[in-house]
Amino acid sequence: MKKRLLLVIVVIVAAVGIGGYFLLRGNSSQQPVFQTVQASIGNVKEVIPGTGKVEIEQTYPVILQEQGVVDRLLVKTGDTVKLGQQLLSLSGKPLYAIEGNSPLYRQLASGNSGDDVRWLQQSLNKMGYSTTIDGDYGSGTISSLNDFQGDKGLTETTKVGPDTFQTFPLPLVVMDVAVSQGQSASPGTVALTLANPSDLQIVVDVNEIDMPKLKLGQAVDVTVDALPSVKLTGKVASISPGLVEGQSSSSGQNQGSSSSQSGVVTYPVTIQLTNGDPQLKAGMKVNADIIIAEKADVLTIPASAVRTRGDQKFVLIPNLNGQPQAAPVEVGITSDSVAEIVSGLQEGQQVVVGSGTLSSASAARSGSPFGGPVMMRPQGTQGGSGFRGSNSSSSGMRQGFGGGSRD
Repeated sequence: MKKRLLLVIVVIVAAVGIGGYFLLRGNSSQQPVFQTVQASIGNVKEVIPGTGKVEIEQTYPVILQEQGVVDRLLVKTGDTVKLGQQLLSLSGKPLYAIEGNSPLYRQLASGNSGDDVRWLQQSLNKMGYSTTIDGDYGSGTISSLNDFQGDKGLTETTKVGPDTFQTFPLPLVVMDVAVSQGQSASPGTVALTLANPSDLQIVVDVNEIDMPKLKLGQAVDVTVDALPSVKLTGKVASISPGLVEGQSSSSGQNQGSSSSQSGVVTYPVTIQLTNGDPQLKAGMKVNADIIIAEKADVLTIPASAVRTRGDQKFVLIPNLNGQPQAAPVEVGITSDSVAEIVSGLQEGQQVVVGSGTLSSASAARSGSPFGGPVMMRPQGTQGGSGFRGSNSSSSGMRQGFGGGSRD
């Protein structure tokens, strides 16, 4: 009895083992499904990425010229400074803002000439004190200056300089106040910083590998983290010469220097905006795509479909047996997602972009910018395992792809 029971158990175990073997063998006979898309006509834009922030294009410091005490501070952050406005008083001596594209760098006296004299003459005229604008500091200019001094209750003098007038492209906004009323100050102290907050630029850090591809004037697409609906455009205005090792200007330090973080060297690139937005403010973080090449209406496929073996670029296409076969192609410009095909494919031709066991229904749901994926099940693969994956190893090229033809 015991022997018969033992025999029955052995038979059952053997049957289960044989069934499992054929079940596994049946599952292993399933062939992989390959996902393909059609080569189509489209546009390709090759870009260099950069990250950085919005910066004010130019700032203008108000620099004290003498030792003294700031006994009056007449502006605050956010104020707009206009022609003839008094900014502060240093030990009883007022400092005014006038218009000019270059600074008053000296004490002006009779007989002086130059741009600084011209800026003073132009400002006096705009404030209502008529004088000849010829860049020569003579009696007419001194007379107009004395009229201004008399109206302001100041002692009339024939000499004037940056301790009384400082020149700026007015109007400007006070961006920072660095002194306080009652504070002692020495010559060279920056009391205020002025700027036009609407004169903005973009400074981004670009990887050292991409620097040789950059050129002045290249178009740039800019997106702003804080303003996702805002699309800005610009052009490359300056490229770091890479002479100084330090922090990049997008980090608020030396413009024109390089930055090395985590072993990656980047250089600052300045972008001049060609369109702006009133919501844009200095300090906002941005992402920039510097366009180094762009083509329209060319043959394209997904960039992921292009494979490389040595110097040869190729794609996988289905042959007559339904198997992927390597086909050499010439690739033009490439973006992160799209590659231009110069030769080797025709419009509408299928190329393999991946493999897996997706059903046709799920593939249709996944969608594709190239007209939707097509699921291809290879045929005639008894002699091999079918397509060996989406990589481009040289062994895969030598062995072919299952039972299909070799390239």
